[in-house]
Amino acid sequence: MPKVHRMHDARKNKRQTAKAGGQVWETCVRRIKEKNSMGFNPIKMMQARSAMAQFEKRHPKVRGFLESVSADALQEGTVVEVSVTTPQGKNYITNIKVTREDIELFQDARRISRGRQQEREL
Repeated sequence: MPKVHRMHDARKNKRQTAKAGGQVWETCVRRIKEKNSMGFNPIKMMQARSAMAQFEKRHPKVRGFLESVSADALQEGTVVEVSVTTPQGKNYITNIKVTREDIELFQDARRISRGRQQEREL
């Protein structure tokens, strides 16, 4: 009698495991659909990567500059100033004082970017 009971428990556990596995799968599919519905488009992502690579070829100093600034100078209270001069000589200038929330946003973006890069490497 106990053997039958154990066998029944084993079948029950297999059914529960299969059900849980199905729920995990459904959750993954739902999350992928949610990401896609929120604007994630893999083709556009690939196009953006290609455009960024072309930008880096045209302007090779920019990436190094941004990496140096983000590693060294980007801290709370830093003033970031951007100046744009048109071919006609018109000048636009603005600046921001970096806040703690700005730094957190940059760190989150960097983590997301690194996570996607690691996913591509797998």
